Amino acid sequence: MFVTIQVYLTTGSSSNTSCSGFIRPISRVGFPGMCLSDAGNGLRNTDFVSSWPSGLHVGASWNKSLAHQRGTGMGSEFKKKGVNVLLGPVVGPM
Repeated sequence: MFVTIQVYLTTGSSSNTSCSGFIRPISRVGFPGMCLSDAGNGLRNTDFVSSWPSGLHVGASWNKSLAHQRGTGMGSEFKKKGVNVLLGPVVGPM
């Protein structure tokens, strides 16, 4: 049974939700499941969300306040839509 849990947690499973990735609930261990979604400029595959400025442009502004506002706004929209994990581009080791 442990192998099954490990596979679901590391590879996810398919679902009929609008999540880019989905990890099914595991009731035996009390895990509620997770919805993972991504988009560079906002939540995709849903309606009534904002289109945010590109992270590249926000980063190029060197404006920490603007970057924080963008992150907070995007995060609140993802949370309201039921997304548990916001997948996004990364800068890497920078």
